[in-house]
Amino acid sequence: MDWCMDSFKSKAFFKIKKLVKIQSLKERFFMKSGTGVVQFVLSFITIGMLPRALGVEMYGNYGFITTFFNNIVKFLKFGVPTAYYVKISKKPEEKTIIGFYMYYLIMIILLVAFLVASVYMTGLEEVVWPNQANIFIFAGAALSIFYLLSEFLRSTADSFGLTFSYEKIVIVQSIITVGVIVSLYVADLLTLKSLYLASILILIFVILFGWYFLHKNNIILFKNMRLTKIQLVEYFKEFYQFSSPLIINGIVVVFAMVFDIWLIQYYYGSVEQGYYTLALKISAIVILLISPISVLLLREMSQKYEKKGKKEIRKMYKKYSYLFCFIAAYFSIFISSNAEFIGMVIGGEEFKDALMIIMLMALYPVHNVYGLIVSNILLVRGRTDFLRNVALITLIPGVAISFFLIAPVESHGFGLGAMGLAIKVLAIQFISVNIYLMNVVKYLKLSFLKEVGNQVVIILTLYALVKLTQYSVLLYIDNMFIIFIVSGIFYSVLAYALIMFYPAIIGMTYTEVRHYSEMIKKQLN
Repeated sequence: MDWCMDSFKSKAFFKIKKLVKIQSLKERFFMKSGTGVVQFVLSFITIGMLPRALGVEMYGNYGFITTFFNNIVKFLKFGVPTAYYVKISKKPEEKTIIGFYMYYLIMIILLVAFLVASVYMTGLEEVVWPNQANIFIFAGAALSIFYLLSEFLRSTADSFGLTFSYEKIVIVQSIITVGVIVSLYVADLLTLKSLYLASILILIFVILFGWYFLHKNNIILFKNMRLTKIQLVEYFKEFYQFSSPLIINGIVVVFAMVFDIWLIQYYYGSVEQGYYTLALKISAIVILLISPISVLLLREMSQKYEKKGKKEIRKMYKKYSYLFCFIAAYFSIFISSNAEFIGMVIGGEEFKDALMIIMLMALYPVHNVYGLIVSNILLVRGRTDFLRNVALITLIPGVAISFFLIAPVESHGFGLGAMGLAIKVLAIQFISVNIYLMNVVKYLKLSFLKEVGNQVVIILTLYALVKLTQYSVLLYIDNMFIIFIVSGIFYSVLAYALIMFYPAIIGMTYTEVRHYSEMIKKQLN
């Protein structure tokens, strides 16, 4: 009986492969990388326009509302999107999984609407969203919902191996977004209202094209919602088994993150919130380069794990964790070391007090990227219980730490404001990621001390290269802009030389480095 079922599934999957052209990992990898690079470059065009056009206070309001609703949606996900991506990647022939997840998305949308309505009906809007206009609260809620839907379409395309084609839609979205923001900025029409309106309209455009793209590739979304009662119950049990540990994890994570930004808004207002938002946006640019690729790795690791390919997973970990950590550290350390110049160029005089916050948060991507790799391995192994436990032992004490670091002295805190939050975020992330790492290296039979040592070597080596180039250039040049450009060029040359002379620092051999260098040149040509 089992062999009959296996034969049926094999035939079903073969049929899907014929209907849906699954692109190679190499194609998908380069397209994801290309999207990251495009978004990275385009972000530099607009990142300075928003804080300058909106001003530090309105920029802080934008950061507070957007972060608040993004975290509420993240909480309501309860890890279900991850379960969906892992399961549909393992069983692409079982398209009814899509239908079940779509019902879950509808439930999230209704819950967000219910939350907003409840807050207004109880008259608590000023407590929950201090000093925020109603129109921006509604716009922030709507934006988070449209982003959720666009995220669903993209992950569905990825899970069916359609990354190469779908990423073209994402690139077009990025170009249109930049074009609209630049146009509004030049016409002196870039306000918080026009920003929200443009963002929502662009996401609607992406959702419509994404739906059409999947339909064209024989992934009929609404058709897959025709589920029997038995199917609904079975999927509920299956998803609950995977995601149940993440429910507590989601509650703790979202409460901690919302509490952090709420503390800043409550005690210091929108100006301090603006400082933190700018620092977070700058660090997010670096994450843009790598986070899209981590989604592909999750799909590949899921399939390797399904086939009991621990050796392949170990190989993927060694290759990508070192490489991504190096790339993130390369940018993060350079940005952190030039925080004063970057902050002034992007934010202007209004953001001069954000220097230390930018300097600290610039380092955030290093362990964030490392965390993406190790948490992927935990997810494909179904160790959501471990992720929950780590969240409990780090984030619950983190709430108390946030209060003491952020709150003013008269409220028995240290009065560090947004800088206190940056310190707390970096500390909790470093601890959490290395606890994940302890579990993962045990599973992969690697040395924990060696893995931590590699992180330290990468960070200290690149820090030394940055300082060497900066001090060398300072001997001959005193213009901040020229120092930034020239030291950046020398730093890049030294980093490349480091890879060529010691390729093990990115987990590769000299032959592999040459091979990938040639591959990149070929793709660019």
